[in-house]
Amino acid sequence: MQASLRQTCSQRGFTLLELMVALTIIAVVAVTVMPQFRNEDRLRVIAAAQILTSDIEAAQVMTISYPEQPVVVRFDTAAGQYWLAESATPDTPILHQPTGVEYLVEFGVGRAAAANGVTITVSNTTDDTIEFDSNGGLMDFTSAPAIRLQRGEAIIELIIAPTTGSVIETTVEFVEGGGSMEAQEGIVPGGGLGGGGL
Repeated sequence: MQASLRQTCSQRGFTLLELMVALTIIAVVAVTVMPQFRNEDRLRVIAAAQILTSDIEAAQVMTISYPEQPVVVRFDTAAGQYWLAESATPDTPILHQPTGVEYLVEFGVGRAAAANGVTITVSNTTDDTIEFDSNGGLMDFTSAPAIRLQRGEAIIELIIAPTTGSVIETTVEFVEGGGSMEAQEGIVPGGGLGGGGL
């Protein structure tokens, strides 16, 4: 009877080795996952860059498809928003197909909710507008528009290549723990046309 009682008691608990292995696994998972949650600014700026790149490429494709009705990307940096519009009426957003809702994007709202708090700065454009020609390049190919997206210390700058309309990431800076990390220049991944190159 005493032997069966000892067997039952010894089977109820965990050995020290089992506890150490479990704690080690939990620590490894925590170290791997925690940095992703720590820098929210970086994730929000990346989301803003992906959304904006997709919309710039959409305007480019619409203009190539219907050159008689070119579509522009118009920015209102003070309000932190932009929209797609026909070049003849750049202050009036087009309707997003198939929803029928205005093609107006405000960071932190709707499909751009993940980009909450991201600010936009636009340079090298006329009237904060990007306009494509029927071949997919910029109407004014003498300068390359630059769009800077920032939240806190996280910054991504997008440049539109004048002759091709490609969206190129030129500056990426994420400050972590006092130091900064920079990414290489390159075409922004995830775009419908492989970064807009046509």
